[in-house]
Amino acid sequence: MDSYILAALVTATATLVAAVLTPFIQWALHSVPSKKCPNETRDRIYRIGFFCFAGILTSGFVLTIALFLNAASRYKMITPDFGYVIRLPLQSNSSMYIKHQKNLAFPKTLMWLSPKTVELSANKYHKQDTNLLQAFTAEISRPVPIPKECIYLESHLRPMNSWSGFMLCKYFGVFSVDLSQKSEMLLILNSEANDIIEIGFKDRESNETKLKLPVKTGWHGYVIPTADFHCVNKKRVSLFVFAHSSAISTALDNKFWIAYIGLR
Repeated sequence: MDSYILAALVTATATLVAAVLTPFIQWALHSVPSKKCPNETRDRIYRIGFFCFAGILTSGFVLTIALFLNAASRYKMITPDFGYVIRLPLQSNSSMYIKHQKNLAFPKTLMWLSPKTVELSANKYHKQDTNLLQAFTAEISRPVPIPKECIYLESHLRPMNSWSGFMLCKYFGVFSVDLSQKSEMLLILNSEANDIIEIGFKDRESNETKLKLPVKTGWHGYVIPTADFHCVNKKRVSLFVFAHSSAISTALDNKFWIAYIGLR
């Protein structure tokens, strides 16, 4: 679990517990008669306790916001066109390990490929397009920053109905990115085996387009026309999906190093 999510859960739990206990503490301080503890003293104790609770709560919120901003800036180099994003895991009936990896050993040269993509829909969600792995076309070199970091994903799928991956959200989908002026999506990744993955965009209206994308072993750059994501309102894109699914994958066990997700 990411640190900012853990901090938010701890803060929310502390707030809930304090909200439940405060009325009982207040009742005990004001209702229990005691000659040794007059009303003024009880009021002072109550005020001190209230300010202590407010201080702890404020500190928790500040810590949560700080961790949130730190997590949001973590992928700035990997997704420069999306700005600050939050990574959320995707997993079902699979074993997955994912992390942010620095000090990336990137090759000096990179081959760009323009693969054939197929849109995922209810009647196409099966392995009928394994010939996609032979449908690459070499592209010219495209200038992008040399990646120094990546998202590392290790995926171990089961044969039936399992998937793993991650989502990149623009502040949990509250804000969106305008991609309407972009014509190409650029993806740089290293795959341990030849495989077929899923990539997709989702907009603020919950419209979504997912594509089957064949990937080759080793480091390659992939060029995908943004026009292929035709069901998405490109002026209000809020989420990017990268998934490894047993329904279409040709390698149930695979490792991915995703170094760049950009647009031009």
